[in-house]
Amino acid sequence: MDFKTVVGQGIGEASMCWSEIPKGVFASERASKIVDEIMYAFQVELAVIHQAELSALKSQNQALRDQVSVAMGSLVTAEKYLASCGYGVKSADREPEDYMVVDFRRAIQALEAKDVGVKG
Repeated sequence: MDFKTVVGQGIGEASMCWSEIPKGVFASERASKIVDEIMYAFQVELAVIHQAELSALKSQNQALRDQVSVAMGSLVTAEKYLASCGYGVKSADREPEDYMVVDFRRAIQALEAKDVGVKG
């Protein structure tokens, strides 16, 4: 059952919540208009919520892009520094696990041996 049907049936049921059940002809066209008005109000509200969520996601996406950019800049700086110390580290030539575990561990050990203040 779709949402509009649920709303319509709810309105129909609510119209019968009297101590004495009303008599006469049910104005189905008017009831249908009420359902349409309620559905429109829901659609507007959902559009506002969707827009707010989309805006928040775009902000989060940009923040993540900024963090990746900073991290990549740091990685490039670290690679240049390590290369200047005689370690030919190239992230593009290795699997991420090898790069992180082997090269950095070895580089940190070498830097610790030179006592430049890097702790592993």
